Amino acid sequence: MLAETGLRGEAGTTEVLQRTLRLATRMGELVDGLLTRARLMAGAVPLALEPLRLDQLSSRPWSATPLPTSTG
Repeated sequence: MLAETGLRGEAGTTEVLQRTLRLATRMGELVDGLLTRARLMAGAVPLALEPLRLDQLSSRPWSATPLPTSTG
Protein backbone atom coordinates (compact mmCIF):
# COMPACT_ATOMS: atom_id res chain seq x y z
CA MET A 1 0.00 0.00 0.00
CA LEU A 2 2.87 2.37 0.78
CA ALA A 3 4.46 1.73 -2.60
CA GLU A 4 1.09 2.25 -4.31
CA THR A 5 0.76 5.64 -2.60
CA GLY A 6 4.16 6.61 -3.98
CA LEU A 7 3.22 5.43 -7.45
CA ARG A 8 0.02 7.49 -7.42
CA GLY A 9 2.02 10.57 -6.50
CA GLU A 10 0.07 11.22 -3.30
CA ALA A 11 3.25 11.70 -1.28
CA GLY A 12 6.78 12.82 -1.99
CA THR A 13 9.01 10.07 -3.38
CA THR A 14 11.69 10.72 -0.77
CA GLU A 15 9.19 10.42 2.07
CA VAL A 16 7.79 7.17 0.70
CA LEU A 17 11.23 5.66 0.20
CA GLN A 18 12.37 6.65 3.69
CA ARG A 19 9.28 5.13 5.30
CA THR A 20 9.59 2.00 3.17
CA LEU A 21 13.21 1.61 4.28
CA ARG A 22 12.25 2.04 7.97
CA LEU A 23 9.46 -0.53 7.65
CA ALA A 24 11.68 -3.01 5.80
CA THR A 25 14.40 -2.64 8.43
CA ARG A 26 11.90 -3.23 11.23
CA MET A 27 10.46 -6.26 9.44
CA GLY A 28 13.97 -7.69 9.08
CA GLU A 29 14.55 -7.23 12.82
CA LEU A 30 11.28 -9.01 13.61
CA VAL A 31 12.14 -11.92 11.32
CA ASP A 32 15.64 -12.21 12.82
CA GLY A 33 14.13 -12.29 16.31
CA LEU A 34 11.61 -14.97 15.36
CA LEU A 35 14.30 -17.10 13.71
CA THR A 36 16.53 -16.80 16.78
CA ARG A 37 13.63 -17.81 19.04
CA ALA A 38 12.80 -20.80 16.83
CA ARG A 39 16.44 -21.94 16.81
CA LEU A 40 16.64 -21.68 20.61
CA MET A 41 13.38 -23.58 21.09
CA ALA A 42 14.53 -26.30 18.67
CA GLY A 43 17.85 -26.63 20.48
CA ALA A 44 19.77 -25.80 17.31
CA VAL A 45 21.65 -23.03 19.12
CA PRO A 46 22.77 -23.38 22.73
CA LEU A 47 21.51 -20.67 25.06
CA ALA A 48 24.48 -18.81 26.54
CA LEU A 49 23.51 -17.56 30.00
CA GLU A 50 25.62 -14.89 31.62
CA PRO A 51 25.27 -12.57 34.60
CA LEU A 52 23.53 -9.28 34.03
CA ARG A 53 23.77 -6.15 36.13
CA LEU A 54 20.34 -4.60 36.59
CA ASP A 55 21.73 -1.08 36.50
CA GLN A 56 22.96 -1.74 32.95
CA LEU A 57 19.57 -3.07 31.96
CA SER A 58 17.80 0.04 33.21
CA SER A 59 20.13 2.37 31.32
CA ARG A 60 18.20 1.69 28.11
CA PRO A 61 16.87 4.90 26.56
CA TRP A 62 13.21 4.51 27.53
CA SER A 63 12.41 7.92 26.10
CA ALA A 64 12.54 6.33 22.63
CA THR A 65 9.86 3.82 23.59
CA PRO A 66 6.34 5.08 22.89
CA LEU A 67 3.96 4.97 25.83
CA PRO A 68 0.63 3.19 25.39
CA THR A 69 -2.36 5.45 25.17
CA SER A 70 -5.35 4.74 27.34
CA THR A 71 -8.77 4.61 25.78
CA GLY A 72 -11.73 4.87 28.02
